Amino acid sequence: MIRIGLVVWGIQQLMLVVGLFLLWSVKDGTGIVELPNSTLQAASTVLGGGLVLGFLGQVFLSRALLRGRGVEQPAPTRETP
Repeated sequence: MIRIGLVVWGIQQLMLVVGLFLLWSVKDGTGIVELPNSTLQAASTVLGGGLVLGFLGQVFLSRALLRGRGVEQPAPTRETP
């Protein structure tokens, strides 16, 4: 569960970087790359998806940590009376 959370969180970070780059590139047509203004919609979609993935990643990580699945625990032993 922790691996899933970390993978989702990593993808979210990439999506946020790409979305922010696209938003930065379309401002008044000045930036590193000139992109059409329709890219603004794509950039906002990527940013929104990144935020949703970040939320899901945090949910997976917190559930795994609360359950204690991230740390190997010894098997329970049965005590004899």
